[in-house]
Amino acid sequence: MLTYEYAGLVVDPLAVTRLNPELVMTTACRNNKGFTLIELLIVVAVIGVLAAIAIPLFANYRMRAYNATTISDMTEVKLMLEAYYSDQKHYP
Repeated sequence: MLTYEYAGLVVDPLAVTRLNPELVMTTACRNNKGFTLIELLIVVAVIGVLAAIAIPLFANYRMRAYNATTISDMTEVKLMLEAYYSDQKHYP
């Protein structure tokens, strides 16, 4: 027989649940209601690590997009200047 000693008293858990079966359900429901502090801290830490990795990469992508736009604009200016030269036989 499985028994526990609590404050000098020997308690049989089966006898307690036979007397009050709702006690088992109440305890089981109460234990599954939320997240523990450790679980929340781990989630916050993981999100922080992912953000620390993603932010520099995002900044790099922005810089590359800016450079690509600048190169495209300069190519367009070059083509316009060549078209002007072709029509007027001199550069503006």
